Amino acid sequence: MGSIVSKTPVEETKKKSLPPEVHEARTCKGCGSPMFLKPVIQCRECGATVPLRCFSYKQGSGFYAECIDLNLLSRGNTREEAVVRLQEQMFSYVATVFEGSPEGLIPRRAPISSFIRYYLTVIRDRLLRHRHPHHSSGQLQIPGAKTFSHC
Repeated sequence: MGSIVSKTPVEETKKKSLPPEVHEARTCKGCGSPMFLKPVIQCRECGATVPLRCFSYKQGSGFYAECIDLNLLSRGNTREEAVVRLQEQMFSYVATVFEGSPEGLIPRRAPISSFIRYYLTVIRDRLLRHRHPHHSSGQLQIPGAKTFSHC
């Protein structure tokens, strides 16, 4: 039998402080691909925005969603569940990092195997279906950038 995992008051407080849109999965009306809601991270010196690359895939009996620029991975029983969990992780991680010093923590690169999986997924998707304009940017963002300096 599985054990029951209870959420700590800190986890519940952090989840409540996230924007409500983070708890919803969105898909492209044209092709059905997941669309990730991502935090906006910007350099305060030069104004450059740090792109966050995310993707999802099925492996075995589960679905996974991964952000290769923050080295975050989530698992769910459905693709939507994995995407929502990753969105919650990204926003929570960014909020926690910016409570202290983000230097060295953003970006936090994933291992090479994640990059290979990401680019294979991108190539497969481009070969199998027409990409819609929002897919090239991969961005659904909530206004209000977090800033740090990488210059």
